[in-house]
Amino acid sequence: MKDLGHTTGIIDMTRGDMGWGTPEERDKESEEAAKILRLDVRENMEPRDNRIEDTFENRCKVAAILRKYRPR
Repeated sequence: MKDLGHTTGIIDMTRGDMGWGTPEERDKESEEAAKILRLDVRENMEPRDNRIEDTFENRCKVAAILRKYRPR
């Protein structure tokens, strides 16, 4: 998509805190992946891995990100 001139990005739902390694290692991996993928945006919503639930608060977080970036 970058080669076609599009702006690209990834919004992570969590930091991956229940996986192996530290949160700092997860952040570094995300930064490195963003460079490889040539992303314009890489952001994290930051709820804990086991906190992805259909709640009003989480819906508001997703809605705010969609309003911020207005993906097509």
